[in-house]
Amino acid sequence: MSNSIGARLAAARIEKSLSVNEVAQQVRIRNSVLQGIERDDYSLCGGEVYARGHIRNICSVVGLNADELLKELVPEATDLKSNIESIVENKSRDTDKQRRFLMVAAGVAVIALTSFALLRNSGQTPSQPLASKSVVESSSAQPSIESSQAVATLTSGVSVKVNSDKASTWLAVTNAAGTQLFSGILPKGQIKTFTDEMRLHLVIGNAGGVTLTVNGKDLGRPGELGRVLHFDFVPGDPTKA
Repeated sequence: MSNSIGARLAAARIEKSLSVNEVAQQVRIRNSVLQGIERDDYSLCGGEVYARGHIRNICSVVGLNADELLKELVPEATDLKSNIESIVENKSRDTDKQRRFLMVAAGVAVIALTSFALLRNSGQTPSQPLASKSVVESSSAQPSIESSQAVATLTSGVSVKVNSDKASTWLAVTNAAGTQLFSGILPKGQIKTFTDEMRLHLVIGNAGGVTLTVNGKDLGRPGELGRVLHFDFVPGDPTKA
């Protein structure tokens, strides 16, 4: 059995025949926060100070020595944010290479769509219209309009709206230039929108607490409560990436 802080808290709770809900109510935290702590995931605590306070209160309920347990929290809780930020930093190191790739990909798509439109106007059928087929077939009644809209989508940048409608979350957002647009807690009930011409990288600390709208597409909830997820969004339809 694991000897981690979370495992020992969970074991002590079970030994006292207490449910997650019973302990959470006594220490006045949400069930999801307690479940995260028992998994050694402090992303919902809001920082090391709050994590320490929650653990001390939980210890008083389940009968553990808080001082002894908290000695082991320093490397775990302190490293949480730095680990996430280091991931964001590493992701941004190859920004130039990704930017060049995206520019080439967008250029190829524009050329393919333009060629397809010219061939249709001239009455010819392209021998291999694979690059434009997925875009044009979505509305056969107005192929020329769909083609122009597809080009606009590819070249108009990327937009991501994060809505913390269910629970607060830790959020970090970095653009294609490696600039950090946001890093911190997005409280429950708040909405933030981020844009960039080429790319947005997101780290969401509580995927089940938010909904995402990317390039006008409602993607719903990206994951479960307490789940830490990473996303890269670029121009175009995110459901076809």
